[in-house]
Amino acid sequence: MPQLIEFASNHLALVAAFFGVLGVLLFTLRQAAHDLSPNRAVQMLNHEHAVPVDLRSEQDFNAGHIINALRVSPEAIAEGASALQKYREKPLLLYCETGASCPKPIQTLRKAGFTRVYRLQGGLAAWRNENLPLQ
Repeated sequence: MPQLIEFASNHLALVAAFFGVLGVLLFTLRQAAHDLSPNRAVQMLNHEHAVPVDLRSEQDFNAGHIINALRVSPEAIAEGASALQKYREKPLLLYCETGASCPKPIQTLRKAGFTRVYRLQGGLAAWRNENLPLQ
């Protein structure tokens, strides 16, 4: 143990870099645990009656969306997610075009008490690549 303390005190930059990388890795793994592939999302939609939530613009939504999806703007979620309150007990599958716009709304919903919130990995682009149906 004394050797470990001596090493850490002599190599502070290395130890700090190690803990920084470890923190980023843990954060990434935590986020990835809530990402669903398109095929896993289909299973959740069919078997667990998940609610797909489209975060894209109304124009993009009208051009094509996952069947039975709700269009809720990220701003509406930031204002309290009142449009989703009746779905509180169901799994929510949030998606945008690529999945990049989902982390902040997911975090907001979790803080509001929603426990089963997921992101479609790769967004609607990945859904289309799998040739899954759109409405």
